Amino acid sequence: VGVGIAGPEGPKGDQGEVGPQGLPGQPGPAGRSGPAGPHGLSGPAGPNGAPGQAGPPGVQGSPGLKGDPGASGVQGPPGTAGARGEKGDTGVPGRTGIPGLQGSKGDMGVAGVPGPAGASGAQGPAGSSGAAGARGSAGSPGPPGVRGPPGEKGDRGSSAQMVVRLIGGSSRGRVEVLHNGVWGTVCDDSFDTTDGTVICRMLGYRTAIAAFTASPGSGNIWLDDLQCTGSESNIFACPHGGVGSHNCSHGEDAGVQCA
Repeated sequence: VGVGIAGPEGPKGDQGEVGPQGLPGQPGPAGRSGPAGPHGLSGPAGPNGAPGQAGPPGVQGSPGLKGDPGASGVQGPPGTAGARGEKGDTGVPGRTGIPGLQGSKGDMGVAGVPGPAGASGAQGPAGSSGAAGARGSAGSPGPPGVRGPPGEKGDRGSSAQMVVRLIGGSSRGRVEVLHNGVWGTVCDDSFDTTDGTVICRMLGYRTAIAAFTASPGSGNIWLDDLQCTGSESNIFACPHGGVGSHNCSHGEDAGVQCA
């Protein structure tokens, strides 16, 4: 059979009536969760909550350290002097007392018998001598005599003639003094070059240039607490605590260096 040629499209027909509603279809499967959206803006702060109830009191702590006393306050200015009080009323003068009665005159006593005449007094002592006359004026001084030549320097005495000596050297050493024929040391309590100068001059030197604690000696400690002025000619003439009186040991024996 041959295929015919399609004819022209006919005109559109009128719309038909709406048919009855069909039954609802079955729900489709759940879709995947979408991505999380951005955070929204923070909401306004809510009102403050009501204050909570007070908790029980805590355990009492140990007392703190006592603080330093505060500074004294500034003395205030003197107060204003009070008003002077009014003078009180003058009191009523007292009455004059009644004079007492005059006593009666006493009787005159009987005259006594006169005593015997006294013996003559002894002669008084001779009067004191009169004041001495004024002293006459001094005569004119005579002319100075011719100065003699200086004497030769004497030899230094031996240890037996001396009362001081230095142990350890001729000009430096431990000081020892002679008392009652026995040699003893000197304690270094208060010992200085003034005391040492007296010792050095006794040995023929001019002065002491050093005072020190010397090597220990032995035997007696004759002098302690020397207080020489430097003008003494003998060490025993210096003030001290008493010969043989001391509170030292031989570890405190004095030494001196002379020059």
